[in-house]
Amino acid sequence: VVPRKHGEPTSSTLHARIDVAPDGIVYFSGTLNDGNTAGESKFKWSDAIPGAQLFAYNPETGETKVALNFPRARSTATSILDKERMIYWCQLEAGAGGNAPWGYDLKNNKEVFRGKDGVTGLNRNIALGRDGTLYFNGQDADGKKGLWKVTLEKKVAEPTGVAFPEGHQMRASTHEASDGSIYGVTMGPGSGRLFRYNTKSNKLDMLGPDFLTGNYVTVIEMSPDEKYLYYLPDAHFHAQMNSTVVQYNIATGERKVLAFLRNAFEPATDYIPGG
Repeated sequence: VVPRKHGEPTSSTLHARIDVAPDGIVYFSGTLNDGNTAGESKFKWSDAIPGAQLFAYNPETGETKVALNFPRARSTATSILDKERMIYWCQLEAGAGGNAPWGYDLKNNKEVFRGKDGVTGLNRNIALGRDGTLYFNGQDADGKKGLWKVTLEKKVAEPTGVAFPEGHQMRASTHEASDGSIYGVTMGPGSGRLFRYNTKSNKLDMLGPDFLTGNYVTVIEMSPDEKYLYYLPDAHFHAQMNSTVVQYNIATGERKVLAFLRNAFEPATDYIPGG
C-alpha cells in the first residue's frame, strides 16, 4: 500500500483488531516491529510513513488505502472501532512517558481524545461501552493500577474506582450486554481469570479461572443472545498443542470444551492454528 524505502519501519503482524464498519469497509493496522521502541532514533520515519497507519480495505473493489496516519513515531497493538460513531480507539505505544489511549473520528477526520503518556498500564486490551465510553487499564502517577475510562462527554481519562485483584489487569473483553455487563479475562499471577464488570452499577465480579487453573486468553466473544462466552485458552503460547475452543455458560458458570481445532485442521490442511 505504501512502498517502503530501506531503513523505514516495517509491520509484520496484525495484533490489533480487524473491524468491519457498517458500510463493509475493513479497518486494520499492522503492528510495528519493536513497537514499544518506535520512538527511538533507529527508526527512519518519513512523510510517507510518519508513524503506524490505519488501513481501509474495500472487499468489493479489492482496494486498500491509508485511512489514517498515527501521531508521528507512534504505533499500536491494541484497538477497537466504535462502529456506531466511527471512532477508532487504540493504545499509542512508544511515548516518552509510556502508553496512552487515543481516539480518532474517522467520519469527521479529527482527533477526539489523546491521553497523557504513561496513563495506561497493561496496553493489550480496551473495552467499549454502548454509549461510546472507553474502558482501559489505567494507572496514576504513583503507579497504582485500576480500571479507567474515557467518556465522550468529559474527554478525560479517569479511574472508575474499581480494580482487579493484585497483579491482574484486563487482557480480553466482550462488547457490553443489554444489562450493562462487559465480560472478559485478566492477565496476571496464576494466569487468566474471568470477570464481569457492570457499567451501570460500576461493580466488578471475579468469576474464577477461565479454563482449568487459568490460561492466557487474548480474545473473548459473547454470543448474540448473551447466554455464552467463547474463547481459546493459551493463545500463541501453547495453542498449537490443542487449540481448545471453550464455551462459558453465563447463567450457570459451566465451562465446556466444544472442539480441539488442531484435530480438525491438521489432517485436512497440514496446518495447526497457533494463536
